[in-house]
Amino acid sequence: MADNFLRAGQQRLTHCAERTLVDGKDNQKAAELCVEGNAMHYDNVKRYMDAVKLYNRSIAYSTNGSQQRAQAYWERSKVCVKLNRYADCLQNIRLARATDVPGLLRRKLDQSAQCARRMMLSVTDDATPGSSRHGAPIKLSFPAYENAPHVANCLVMRRNPRYGRYLETNRALKVGDVVIIDDPYASVLEPEFCYARCDHCQRPAPFTLIPCEHCTKAMYCSKNCLKRARTQYHEFECALVHHLAETTGDPFVLLAWRAVARAIGTYRYNLRILKQRRHLLSQTEVNPLLFDWVDGQNIAFSAVHILASVARAPNDPVEARAAQLAREMHCHLVRKTELTANYDPGSVPYQWVGEMCYHFLKVMQCNARPAQLTRRDEPVGRYRAVPFALRCYPLISLLNHSCAPNVKCFDLRDSRCAVVVVQPIPAGGQLFTNYGYDYLQTGRAERREGLQRDYGFTCNCSACENNYPTAEPFHSKRVDTILRTRDLSTAARYMAKLLAEMNEGVGDGRVTHQQLAELERYFQLLYCEVLN
Repeated sequence: MADNFLRAGQQRLTHCAERTLVDGKDNQKAAELCVEGNAMHYDNVKRYMDAVKLYNRSIAYSTNGSQQRAQAYWERSKVCVKLNRYADCLQNIRLARATDVPGLLRRKLDQSAQCARRMMLSVTDDATPGSSRHGAPIKLSFPAYENAPHVANCLVMRRNPRYGRYLETNRALKVGDVVIIDDPYASVLEPEFCYARCDHCQRPAPFTLIPCEHCTKAMYCSKNCLKRARTQYHEFECALVHHLAETTGDPFVLLAWRAVARAIGTYRYNLRILKQRRHLLSQTEVNPLLFDWVDGQNIAFSAVHILASVARAPNDPVEARAAQLAREMHCHLVRKTELTANYDPGSVPYQWVGEMCYHFLKVMQCNARPAQLTRRDEPVGRYRAVPFALRCYPLISLLNHSCAPNVKCFDLRDSRCAVVVVQPIPAGGQLFTNYGYDYLQTGRAERREGLQRDYGFTCNCSACENNYPTAEPFHSKRVDTILRTRDLSTAARYMAKLLAEMNEGVGDGRVTHQQLAELERYFQLLYCEVLN
């Protein structure tokens, strides 16, 4: 597979080293964005969340200490008052004071702070929309591996020519069992959410985001997240992130870049040790379930590095594009003097680093999955899944596909992902998830065509072999009311009753799609993010 990158990388890279990518601040642009935000905020428009996103963009484009940034923080504080978020209002006033160097807004900020403190005494500050009144933390349904506390010890990894690596259970599993709770190795936000969520932890924080001081794309919920992001990956991507987003429009590219950057950061810039580790992983058979996830170093990198990718012909347009994108990533890396102090411009410097870029790009294209929240759409008032990020999970990526899966992945509020059994699985049975082609929504011909195009295989799961019919989307006014009112106790009670029914009488048949859809809604309310 790396041969494709090598063929694309034989050109001279001198132009890459000479080219400088800059994602610069622009106070004029920041002022224009603030005016756009005011148009959403004032004049009885009252599109407050749209206004906040525009103010956040203004903050991201403004320079530190500028009047434009102070103004945007102040305008954002006014929205917080309108939404009764007085603690957030005071936080914005503090941020505005810190950047209002000339002190032009000092008087107005003092008055606003006094007003917010008075209001806060009489009104309880609401939590960020979608994050209030949570259920109890989710836990595994079985004892975990001592070395891998996020995996139930009933799961084992197998390998055969048909499926490659896969996970199976050594005990019978019932509907509702939680068997994996995985952390993402790399993740990127969808463009719609870039100015409403922390770019690192990806939790919603639209009213208190602070910017990276070196680019206009990344914003964070705290200085701690900003510091972690720069340490793990953002220092490498900072000048490149805007360029990649504008020129490729491909989130897999940025996800691969973060995976590469995190790999380099994990090994503390020591490319010699990183190269040795990659070579070792390519020469040996490894089982991620046997890694020491508790005390081991660099385990997540090893688990992601061994993931499968789709092999394509060198002249395939998708393959050619991947090789070109990897070369551009390589070009940017070789300009990092802390990595490559000296090299011959007539050769390919640190060629294996370029091969790693290519490898991770291919791995992300095959294994990344969208993280989703559940949102109520007006005026219809129905709930639907909305992708807000793209993530790669080291262990969940070991699951194979079925158009009629027996497990489902739920994106938790803390950025982890839980694997929950949705069909009974006998001892010795393989766990199957879904790669976005579910028989309930898509016909067999379309599913097989999509899976062959995206993942390089023809699906022969039970739904394809028996040509299961599609079904109408689930809708229940009772369930929608429970979600809209955030009635956690009722949701927990109905879910327990539903699980009992599903696990009692299913023996010879599958759980119905109506039962599964209802179960998913209750689970989402209790453990995931639901927006009204």
